[in-house]
Amino acid sequence: MAAPVVSVGTGTGVPAPPAAAAPLQAVPTLDEIKALANDFHRAHPERAAEVVSILAGVGATKMDDIPAAQYPTVLQQIKQIAGVQ
Repeated sequence: MAAPVVSVGTGTGVPAPPAAAAPLQAVPTLDEIKALANDFHRAHPERAAEVVSILAGVGATKMDDIPAAQYPTVLQQIKQIAGVQ
């Protein structure tokens, strides 16, 4: 199918540019979440309750109980408390 024609400037028909695709973001894995949480816990064992609180916020009591749909949220929250970008 040909690109739609739009009028630009003088009214001459110029094909419209294709719509830009949104960049794909990698979906984090449970292993990535566990690795970051373990690194955080090794560096700050006194702050373990913060990770437990993040898990509770998504209805989990342990890492293996995190719903897959919540992986991005959990990873972002652990990065935030760990000071990782």
